[in-house]
Amino acid sequence: MTHPILLHAKEVMQAKGLTPADLARTTGISQSAISQLFADKYPGKTDEMLRKIADATGYSTSDWRLLSTPNLRTIERLFEDARQNSRMMAIYGETGMGKSSALTWLNSKTQNSYYVLADVLMKQKDLLRAIQRSLGSDHEGTIVERANDIVTRLLAKHKPTLIIDDIGKLREHPKCFYLLQLIFDRTEGRCAIILAGTKAFPSFIQKQAARDCMGFRELKRRISYWQPLKERVELSFVKAVCEQQGITLPSAIDYIAKTCTNYGDVRELITNYNRYAEIHGKVAEDEQQQVLSSLKFGNLSL
Repeated sequence: MTHPILLHAKEVMQAKGLTPADLARTTGISQSAISQLFADKYPGKTDEMLRKIADATGYSTSDWRLLSTPNLRTIERLFEDARQNSRMMAIYGETGMGKSSALTWLNSKTQNSYYVLADVLMKQKDLLRAIQRSLGSDHEGTIVERANDIVTRLLAKHKPTLIIDDIGKLREHPKCFYLLQLIFDRTEGRCAIILAGTKAFPSFIQKQAARDCMGFRELKRRISYWQPLKERVELSFVKAVCEQQGITLPSAIDYIAKTCTNYGDVRELITNYNRYAEIHGKVAEDEQQQVLSSLKFGNLSL
């Protein structure tokens, strides 16, 4: 039986027009090994390979389904606008309000879309290497050579979209932002770029531009729209999640809606609730709110 990660990988590859060779470059696994994995004929241990394929294709072991929220619909509209019109656009909002979930989902189902998650350790070459990996490139070289490789590959695609998530983590290495402006300039009218960060992201760009830091005035001018996200969890979302997860007591649902300030909080609380139920048995309906409250404040052991 084909492993669920491989089934997911096949769906993503079909949606994005990727080949086994593309997946091989992205994961560092040989093309022959990938072909054997897909044919259920690989003779060795596969756990590490499956983990790499899962990371490269956005596979999650979670059984949570992505639910429609105002923020998800907003990000969908912005994503499509940027993609169709080759614009650079920015999304910002508090942590836990659905940016990464929405962007990784859109990336997984869109052809010629490339997702990069920034981190605080990234310098210029690290960022370029991450973008290259998302494009399926293993081209080595200087910063200039890597940037040229990225531009060449993007220009060869039809309506490519480059997503840089959690971009605020690049603040310690501001030259990374100059690279993004450079990539956009060299692909102008041919490539969309979406930048996503926290509420501090716009003010950081504005302050750097006001100080005339290299590239920031140019980058600010090229971002054609700044999209803020809603900062509250809707009761309708909480009800839908609770319906998925078997939480039925109205007061328990209201408790989650009142005490969780973002989608991430909702998920963490209900995940802990499910783990508690796995260990101690199904929670009676009239005890659901008490269990949730105790878990929220660390008064129950998992």
